[in-house]
Amino acid sequence: MTDIGRDKSVLVVDDSRLIRNQVENILQGFGYGTISAANGEEGLKCLLGNEDVGLIILDVVMPVMDGRTMIGEIRSHEKTRELPVLVLTATEHIEMVAQCLEAGCNDYLVKPVNPRLLYQRVQSLLENHPRSHLRVLCNVVAEVSTGPEQFAGEIQELCEAGAGLFLDAPLLEGDIVKVSFVLPRETDPVVLGAEVVYSKGDGPEHQHGLNFIIIDDRTRERIRAYVEAVRENAVGEKE
Repeated sequence: MTDIGRDKSVLVVDDSRLIRNQVENILQGFGYGTISAANGEEGLKCLLGNEDVGLIILDVVMPVMDGRTMIGEIRSHEKTRELPVLVLTATEHIEMVAQCLEAGCNDYLVKPVNPRLLYQRVQSLLENHPRSHLRVLCNVVAEVSTGPEQFAGEIQELCEAGAGLFLDAPLLEGDIVKVSFVLPRETDPVVLGAEVVYSKGDGPEHQHGLNFIIIDDRTRERIRAYVEAVRENAVGEKE
């Protein structure tokens, strides 16, 4: 599981290793911690034994225990009944989504997963566990694989483990980038190294997920303190 401090993690349950890896890579690129399971029974055991899960993403058709049955089990346990559930379904199984909605799932996506839709759905479902929703101006200072370049963009989602951002220029998955940005109400820039774990072009903007891999303890603590302050302010406004 990605270390993202006190943030909640996302449990990804799918019998396809390819799908699990794809969903986890996208989420981790935007700073969400993830854990995974290969079927509903395994996922339920993982969920009941973990206090840090804030969202479940699961497939409709799985061996051992399918999605509808797992949702029923989730809603039957007091400690998990309020957790949001996002269902993934192949086109040929779309008729089963109605059964999952009746069982208590909150939303669904059709596979293959659209990364932007997944990101938006997860943000929406986790709004009761606020993360850093303030946008932070960000400069990607150097792209190591192809030589020095200057890019400017905005961090859309930020935590101590990673960030999601939109740039005017593309980066390649696996690239190592040096990132520099200034947190609100601070003057000294945050400088760290990150791996591009997700990259997708969409019109003039390119969506990227970064996993922070070269970061010192002081920098991590600065980001953690900022995210905690944003969360506390968001909770205070709702109350």
